[in-house]
Amino acid sequence: MHPSLRKLLFLLQLALLLLSVQQTYAQTCSAAISVDKVTICNGETAVLTGSAQFTITSWELFKDGVSERTNNTGVFSITQPGEYYAQATGSGCVAIRTNAVTVTVNDPPLQPVIVTNPPNPTAGDICGGDQILFSVQNPEDGVEYRWDFGDGTVATGATDVPHTYQAVGVSGGQPIGYTVRVQAVRTQGGCTNQNSIQVAIKQTPEVSFTETNNFQICLRDGLAAKDTTVFAEIQNTTQAPYLTDIATYFIDWGDGKGEVQYTGQPNPFPLKSPAPYDSLGNYPIRIRAVNNAGCDAATPFEAVFQYNKKPEANLTFNKEPKSTPQSCTPIIVALGDSSSGGGLSYKWTVKEPNNGGFSVEQGGFDQDTLRLLFETPGVFNIELIVSNSCGSDTTEQSVIVGYPQAQLAGDITVCGETTIKYDAQTVFYDPNFGNTVTYQWFVDGQPRSTAQYPEFNFPVRATPYRVEVKVTNECGASDDIGPVPPQLVTVNPPAAAPVVENLTACTGDQVTITPSGPGPAYNFYDANNPDAVPLNAAPALSFTTPALTVGATYYVETITAQGCASDRVAVVITVNPPIADNTIQEPAQPTVCIGNAPTAPITGSTPSGGDTYTWIFSTTGPDAGFVAAPGPTASQKDYTPPALTSTTWFRRIVSGAAACKADTSNAVQLLAVPPIQNNNIISGNQEICQGEQPNPVTGTPVSQAGAIITWEISTVSATEGFVSAPAPNNAQDYTFGAPPTQEAIWVRRVVNLNGCSVPSAPIKISVFPRLANNTIGDPQDICIGEAPKPLIGTGDAPTGGNGRYDYIWQSSTSGPNDDASFVPATGTNNAPSYTPGTLQQTTWFRRILSARGANCSVLVSNVIEITVTEAITNNTIISPPQEVCEGTAPETILGSQASGGTGWQWEISNTSATSGFFPAPGASTNPDYSPEPLLQNTWFRRIVLAGGCSDTSAAILVTVVPKPVVPTLTARNVTSCVGGSVTLSVANPVAGIVYKWFTEETAGTQVGEGPQLTIPGLTQTITYYVEAQRGNDGCVSSARAPVTVNVVASQANAGEDATIIQGRPIELRATGGDTFRWEPATGLSDPNVANPVATPTQTTTYTVTTTSQGGCISTDEVTITVIPAIVVRNAFSPNQDNVNEVWEIENIGKYPEARVEVFNRWGNLVFSSDGYAAPWDGTRNGSELPVATYYYIIYLNKTDKPISGNVTILR
Repeated sequence: MHPSLRKLLFLLQLALLLLSVQQTYAQTCSAAISVDKVTICNGETAVLTGSAQFTITSWELFKDGVSERTNNTGVFSITQPGEYYAQATGSGCVAIRTNAVTVTVNDPPLQPVIVTNPPNPTAGDICGGDQILFSVQNPEDGVEYRWDFGDGTVATGATDVPHTYQAVGVSGGQPIGYTVRVQAVRTQGGCTNQNSIQVAIKQTPEVSFTETNNFQICLRDGLAAKDTTVFAEIQNTTQAPYLTDIATYFIDWGDGKGEVQYTGQPNPFPLKSPAPYDSLGNYPIRIRAVNNAGCDAATPFEAVFQYNKKPEANLTFNKEPKSTPQSCTPIIVALGDSSSGGGLSYKWTVKEPNNGGFSVEQGGFDQDTLRLLFETPGVFNIELIVSNSCGSDTTEQSVIVGYPQAQLAGDITVCGETTIKYDAQTVFYDPNFGNTVTYQWFVDGQPRSTAQYPEFNFPVRATPYRVEVKVTNECGASDDIGPVPPQLVTVNPPAAAPVVENLTACTGDQVTITPSGPGPAYNFYDANNPDAVPLNAAPALSFTTPALTVGATYYVETITAQGCASDRVAVVITVNPPIADNTIQEPAQPTVCIGNAPTAPITGSTPSGGDTYTWIFSTTGPDAGFVAAPGPTASQKDYTPPALTSTTWFRRIVSGAAACKADTSNAVQLLAVPPIQNNNIISGNQEICQGEQPNPVTGTPVSQAGAIITWEISTVSATEGFVSAPAPNNAQDYTFGAPPTQEAIWVRRVVNLNGCSVPSAPIKISVFPRLANNTIGDPQDICIGEAPKPLIGTGDAPTGGNGRYDYIWQSSTSGPNDDASFVPATGTNNAPSYTPGTLQQTTWFRRILSARGANCSVLVSNVIEITVTEAITNNTIISPPQEVCEGTAPETILGSQASGGTGWQWEISNTSATSGFFPAPGASTNPDYSPEPLLQNTWFRRIVLAGGCSDTSAAILVTVVPKPVVPTLTARNVTSCVGGSVTLSVANPVAGIVYKWFTEETAGTQVGEGPQLTIPGLTQTITYYVEAQRGNDGCVSSARAPVTVNVVASQANAGEDATIIQGRPIELRATGGDTFRWEPATGLSDPNVANPVATPTQTTTYTVTTTSQGGCISTDEVTITVIPAIVVRNAFSPNQDNVNEVWEIENIGKYPEARVEVFNRWGNLVFSSDGYAAPWDGTRNGSELPVATYYYIIYLNKTDKPISGNVTILR
C-alpha cells in the first residue's frame, strides 16, 4: 500500500476512535446524589447516596463548597446543615460533579419537665375520680405538647392539662400505676423530645342505690303535703367487695341542709331522710361513699326524689290594653298558672281560628306565666297542659279579643203577670276595651229599646217571650262571633192554696199528710222560708213523715201543671212520746260462786218516756218463769241481786203515765257455780338481785277435775294490778322464764272451776340492784418486816342487794391472777376494812362482797399488791467539797455503789447539812449528780430507793463565791453618721476588776479591754457588750451590759414615677429624712414639706434633698410625665359624605388602658372598645343606629375617675 494511503487510513481510524470515545464519555460520565431527608433534627442523621452510570473508584463530598470527606461507596451520613454536592471519579471519568442538595438541621425542644397538681403523684394520695392537672415547667414558645396518660386517652396543652383516672377496687388493693408521657413537638420542623412520670391511683368503690318508692311519691287526691309524712328511704345495692370497704357515707337529702354523715360499717342502710319532706317538689339526692382509703366513689350517686301530686290543671288570665288611650285592639292577655301538684312542667297552646294575630310579649310556652299581644280581633282557645312525675292534666280557656260581649241571665219562668227591670245582675256587658258602645234590645224579634238597662212588662200568655240584646264597639258587634242565645220569659197562671187538717200521733209513729184539694199535686216542707227545699222529690198527692219523736209543723203548697206554687198552709202534728231505750247490760261478773252475791249491780240504760221501774227474775230460763225480784233495789234503775243458789235470769219493766204502753227490757243471766277449796302457795317471800332467777313458786295440789290454774303477777301491790304471768303459767307450780326487772313483784295462783275463780294469798319477790362499788386500795411498798397500812374500800360505798352486806378478805402470795391461791386473810377478815400484820414477802389482797339473806351473786373487788422490799447498804458520797463562782455549775458529784437499791434521788439544801433539803433540779435520779449553776452555798446528799424503802447519805458542801456586778455604762444608746467614730465608757470603774468588750451578748471574740472602747469608721448600726472579771478568782459578772451604736444613713426616697393628665394635680411623697427640700419649686404647693402638691404643665423631674436629725443628707428624683387631656366631640354624622363619619376623641391614643362604652337612652350597651384604635361609626353589630342622643363612659385607666357625657348621631 502506498505510504501516503496507509497514513490516510491511519488518520481515518484514529478519528473514528476518538469520535467513539467522545460519544461514550458524553453518555456515561454523569453522576447524581439524593438525600433521604432534607430536614433533620439536631442529633439525627440524613443519608446522602450517590449514583452514576460508570464504575466509581472514589467519591468526594463537599459541604458549602469545601471538601469534607471521601469514600468509595457514595453513601454519606449527614448531621450538619449546609449545601452538599459530590464529585465522582472512575474509569474514564474524573471529578464528575453532581447536583447539589440542601440539608436543614433544626434544634429539638428542651426535654419537658412535668409538674403536677397535686404534687408527688406517686405517693398514693390520689383517688380514682380525682382530677390531676399536668403542666410542663417553663414551656417553650412554638412547641406543642402532646400527652399520653397511659389509660388510652391523650390530650394537648402546656399548662393545667386536666385528667381524671378511673380506678375501681377496694382500699386494701395496691394503687394502680400509670405511665404519663409528654412529647414536645416543635411546630416548625417537627423535632421532638419527651419525658415521662409515674402516677399511682388509689382504687375507688363502685356503688349503687335504690329508693323504696323508686324515688317517686304521688300524693293521692284530697290529701295535702302538710297532712301526711313522707320520707325518702334509700336502699344500698352496692355489691361485694365494695360494700364492706365503705367507711363513711355522705348524703345530701336535697332539703337544703347539706350533707349528713353516716358510718359505713356495719352497713347502716336502709336510711331514711332525717326529716319528712313538708312540701311538694323535686328534691335532688346526692350520695358520696368514701372507702377506708379516704376515696370517694368515682361517680357520686345522684337521683331526684320526686314528691308530687297528680296535677290538676287550672289557669288564670287577665286582659289589659296595650296602650293609653285604650282600644279594642291591640290588647295584652296575661296568662298565669294556678294548677295544683308539685314539680310541674308547662305547655301552652293558642288555638285560633284565624291562624295568627298574636305574639309573645313575656315568658314562654314552657313557663308558668305567659304574656301574649293580640293585634287582631278573634276568639282564641288557650290550652294549658301541666305535667309531673305523677301524670298530666289539661285545661282550656277561650279568650275573646276585640269583639264586645253581651249575655243575658238564664231563662225566666214566673207565675202571673210580671215586670222585669234589667240591671248589671241580669245582663252582662263587656265592651272589651272598646270606646264606642251602642245597645239594641229585641222582644220576639222586634226592637224594643236602645237603653243599657231597660224595663219590660210581661202579661200571662200560653207561649214564652223571646228577649235578645246586642252590643257594638269599633271592632264589631257581639253577634259577629256567633249568635247570642236569647232569654225565654215564660208567664204562667198562679195556683190556689191547698185544703189540709192538723194531726196527732205517738212518738215513733209515721204520719201521712193528705190535702183534700184543689190539686193536681202538692209540695211538702218542714220550714216556711223562701229557700226551703221540698221534702218530696217531685210534686205528689200526699207525704208520709219519718218516725216522729216530738211535735212538728209541716207546710203544704199546691203545684199547678205549669209548676206554679200557691201560698203555703201549715199542718200541726202533736206527738206523744213512747218509752224508749230500755236495755240492761250483761253483768260485769257473769259467774258467781253458789252462796255469793254478785259484787256489782246489773245496770240499765236511762229510758225516755217513763221513769217507773220493776225488776223481775226467773230461775227457769230467759223466756219464762219471771216473778217480781226481791230487795230494796228492785224498783230502781239498777238492780243488785241477793246471794244466789242457782243460775238466774233478770229483766226490767219501764212504765210511765204519758207513755203509749209499758216496755220490757232484754234478759241477762247470772251463772251460779260451786267454789273450789284449798288453793294456797306453800313457798314464802324471796329477795333476789337484778339478773338473778327466783326460786320456783310452789302451790298446794289441785285435784278437782276441770279446774283451770292460772298464775298471776302484779307490779302494783298485793291486792291489785294482777295480770297473767308469762307462759307457761297453768301448772301446779310456777317457774320464772327470765329474771324479773321490776323492783317488786307479787305472785298468786288463781284456780277456776266452772267459772268460779278462787285466788290464793300472794307472795312478794323483792328485786334489788346488783352488787356494785366493791373497790379497795391502794397498792403499798413496805420494807421487809413492816406492817402495811389498813386496807379500806375506796370510791363510793357498796350498793345493790338488800343493803345488808357481808365481807370476806382474802390474800395470796402467788400472784393477782391465781384465783385458786386466794385464801381467807389471817386475823379479823369479815369487816369492811382489814389490817394486815407484818409481811415477809410480797402479798396480794382482795375483798368478797355478798348480800346477806338475798339470792345475789357475790362481787369480787380489785386486787391490790403490797410489795415488800429488802434493806439498803453502802450509800456514801465519794466526791470532796468544792468552791465555785456564783452562777457556775460545780463538777459532777459522785456516789458509791449502794447495795439493795433500785433508784436514786439527790437532794439539796441552802440551810444546813441536816435540814431544809428538797429534790435537786435536773437529772437528779441517777447514781451521780451534775448540779446546775449555783447562786449560794449548797449542801448535797443522795437518797437510795428500793420500793418503799430508802437510805440517806451524809451531806457535802459546795461553797459559792459572789460574781462581780454587771458594769454600768455612761450611755446605753449613741448615734453616729456613716463613717463617724464613737467612744464607749464604763461609769465608775472598780479597782481590781478587768473590763472586756465583745460584739456578742454571750461568747464571741473579745474586741477590747479596759473601761473605754473607741470605734472608728462606722458603717452600720451595731451593739457592743462589756463584762466585769475579778482578777484573783476569775469570776465574771452574771451578764454583759449592752450599748447600741446607731449609724444613721439618710436614704431619700422621692416615690415612684407617675403619669398625669394635663391640668390635674398630683401629690409628691418623700420619705427618708426629717426635713425636706424639693427642686424645682415651680408649680409646688410647698417645696419644704414631704408631700407637696405639684401641678406641672409639662413633664418634670423633681429632686428632693432630705436631712436627718443626725445631720445626714441624701437626695432622690421622681419624674412626673404630663400627657394631654382627651377632647370628646359631642356629635358626628355617619352619612357617607366622608365628613365626620366617626366619633373622634382627640389624644385618646395617649391612654393605652382606655375603655370606651356607649349606651342608648334605655341603658342598653350599643358600643364598647378596649382602647380606641377603631373609632365608633354609629353602628351596632353592623347595623346603623337611629338619629338620637347617646351616653358615653370613658375609662382612661383603672384608677382615674371615668369621664361621662353624651354624643348625638346626626344624618
